[in-house]
Amino acid sequence: DTLIAKLKEQGTVKGVEIRYSNVPEGPRDTLGFYELIELGGEICLLAMFYDVTEQKKAQKALQAERDFALQVLNNMGQGLIVVDKNSRFEYVNPAYASMLGHAVEELLGKTPTDFTTASKQPLLLEERNRRLQGIASTYETTLIHKDSHEVPVVITGVPRQQSGEINGAIAVITDLTVQKQTEQALERQVKELTALHAVATAEAESLSEDEIITKVTLAISQIYSEVCGILLLDATGRLLTPHPSYHGADISNWQNGYPITEGITGKAVATGKIIRTGDVTKESGYIEIATKVISELCVPIRVNERVIGVVNVESKSADAFTEHDEGFLTTIASGLGTALEKLRLFNEEQRRAKELNTLYLATKSLTQSLEPTTIAEKLIAIINGLLDYDSASIHVVDDEGKFLTALAISRKSQDPNHYSIAVEKLIYKQRPLGIGIIDWVIQNERSVRTGDAANDTRYLEVVKGVQSELCVPLIARGRAIGAINVETVVPNAYSEADENILSALANSAAIALENAK
Repeated sequence: DTLIAKLKEQGTVKGVEIRYSNVPEGPRDTLGFYELIELGGEICLLAMFYDVTEQKKAQKALQAERDFALQVLNNMGQGLIVVDKNSRFEYVNPAYASMLGHAVEELLGKTPTDFTTASKQPLLLEERNRRLQGIASTYETTLIHKDSHEVPVVITGVPRQQSGEINGAIAVITDLTVQKQTEQALERQVKELTALHAVATAEAESLSEDEIITKVTLAISQIYSEVCGILLLDATGRLLTPHPSYHGADISNWQNGYPITEGITGKAVATGKIIRTGDVTKESGYIEIATKVISELCVPIRVNERVIGVVNVESKSADAFTEHDEGFLTTIASGLGTALEKLRLFNEEQRRAKELNTLYLATKSLTQSLEPTTIAEKLIAIINGLLDYDSASIHVVDDEGKFLTALAISRKSQDPNHYSIAVEKLIYKQRPLGIGIIDWVIQNERSVRTGDAANDTRYLEVVKGVQSELCVPLIARGRAIGAINVETVVPNAYSEADENILSALANSAAIALENAK
C-alpha cells in the first residue's frame, strides 16, 4: 500500500532494497525500480530488479576493513595524525592527544605548530617543506603538553597524496619520555660513579685540606653544575666560611664567614640536619650568594658525630633536588668528613712531633746560656717556629714583684708604626706592674687566651689592631717570674693546643731564666 501510494504521488520509486531468500543460490540482495505506465488504456506497474548481492558483500567487507583500521589507529600505542594541505589536523588518534594532555576534539582544526616548542619551530618548517616536495623523513623534536612540560618525541612523516597531488601529510609520533628518562638515569649513574671515584682518589692522595676540598668540589660540580661548594666551621664553631673552590657563586663578600644563625647552610649546621628546599623564597634567613637561585640542598659534614661544615648545592630550577640527591651528597659528605679527620689527625701527629722536638731542642738551647737577654731572644726564635703572630715578647718581674721588664721583642714586631706606645719605651725599660693582660697573668699565675682582645677588660693596647692574644706565665720555684706573650690581628687565632705548647716552652724557659740569676 505504501509503495502504491508513493507511485501514485511520484510516478516512480527507485532504489528499493529487497532481499529474496526463496531463490536459487539465495538469499540475494536486489535494488528495485518501480514506475507506473499505461498500456492499452490500462495503468500498469513496470518493475525492474538489479542483483547487488556481490556489491553488498564488497561494501560490507570494505566497511569491516575500515572499522578494523580505525580500531587499530585509535588503540595503537603511538600517536598518528593526518593534516591537510594547510597543515591543520583532520585526524588525530587518542594516543597523540594523550601525549599532549588534550581531548581529540580539542586538537582538530589546529596545527602541529600550536604544540611544538619554540626552539623546534624552524625544524618543523623544514619538515613541512620536505613533505611538499614528496619526501618522507624521521626526526626528533619536542612537543608542549597541556600543563606546559616538554614531551620529547620522534616523528616519521610521509606525504599524503590524493588524485596524484600532495594534499597534506601523515605522521606517526613516538613518545620518547621514558627512553629519555632511562638515558638520563644511566648518564647520571655514570656521572655519580665518576664523581665518587674522583672523591675517593682525592681523599686517598691529597696532602692538605685545601687540596681535598678543591678536588671534591670539582667532582660534584660535574653533576651540580650551577652552584655547589663546601663551607667549613671555624675553630669557635660559630662562623661558617665558603671554601675558595666554591663553584658558580661570588663568595668574595663571605671570606670572613657568617654566623651559623644565618642562612639555610647555617641552619643545617646548627641543627645537624639535611635541609632541602624547592623554593628558597619561603625560607627565612636565606642568604643569596648566586643570582636567581630557587632550590637549595645542604648536607652536613660530620666527624665523629660533630658537624664541621656542609656540602651545599643550588639550582635556578624549582624543586630541583630529590631524596636521591640527598643520599648521594650524604655519601660524599661522609667520605669527606672521614678524609678530613684522618688528615687532621695526621697533621696533629706531625705537629705534635715537631713541637716535642722543638721543646727538646729549646730546653737544650736555653740551658746553654746564663744571660737573661740571650735566653729571651732564643725564646723568640723558638716561638717563630711554633706559632703565627704579629708581636711576640718575653717579660720578667723584679724579685719584689713590683716592676715589669721586656727582655725581648720579636724583630717582625719592632716597626714603630705598629705600636700605640713608643717601642723604645717597651724593651729593657721597667714599668710598674699593674695593668694589661701580661700583668694579670703574672699576678694570677694563670694563662690567658682570647680571640677578641679589644673587648677583654684586662687588655692594654700596645700593638695596634690586635684581636687575639695568648699569654702564659713563667713559673719557677712556685712563683711567677715573668710571662711569654704573643699577639695577632687575626681573630680567634690561638687554640688550646697552642696554649699547651707555649706553656710547656714556658716551663723550660722559666728554669733557664731562674738559673741565669
